[in-house]
Amino acid sequence: MEWSAHTLEETLVALRERGFDSTEIEVKSAHQGLPQNLGQTLSAFANMPDGGTLILGVDEKRNFSIVGVAPEVEAGVASLTREHVHPSPHLDFHSFTFKSEKEIQPCTVLLVAVKGLNVLDRPAFYKGQAYLRQSDGD
Repeated sequence: MEWSAHTLEETLVALRERGFDSTEIEVKSAHQGLPQNLGQTLSAFANMPDGGTLILGVDEKRNFSIVGVAPEVEAGVASLTREHVHPSPHLDFHSFTFKSEKEIQPCTVLLVAVKGLNVLDRPAFYKGQAYLRQSDGD
């Protein structure tokens, strides 16, 4: 998928209607740093034929509202992937800035497109465990 601010907004609307994540998309707040279980999700997306997309800076528990990401999150995702997911998938980062209703400052949403590994390179392991993606979970 080619991401833009418009496609991100459309995706958030669809997720709100659905009420939870999908097989291809995982939403995590990341407002206060790297989310827990991020390594499992990176491994699971790497093991999917078409990979998947992390949307960081959106709070699923607050009806997929934009909360923004902590500044160090992009570097943290890259480092976590490089150091703990083996073999490491290719990541593409895209960031979008939005004015949130409750925040005075604009908020950044970070999209991380995780490319699925070649079938001969699978599975990707996170800390010795391989993960698969099923609906809203790894």
